[in-house]
Amino acid sequence: MKHQRADHLSYDELLNAVVDPQDLAEDRRRHFEHCPQCKHAAQRLEQRYTRLGRMARRMTPEPAQAFRVSQKTRPVSRW
Repeated sequence: MKHQRADHLSYDELLNAVVDPQDLAEDRRRHFEHCPQCKHAAQRLEQRYTRLGRMARRMTPEPAQAFRVSQKTRPVSRW
């Protein structure tokens, strides 16, 4: 089991850093900007989710037909 030191970003903080580092608390953002270990961990996490997205697109079947929204409007009942 891997133990992270308390001064490095947690998994949730790494997710925030991948999406938008500005969402991190000021001290955690400063740490992230200067810590090569946390930057590398965020890059690995981003790559993992990118691969997952590619795999999901490859494995998802195409719809049998295009989705269409009906243009017909129904009359609104008035009381």
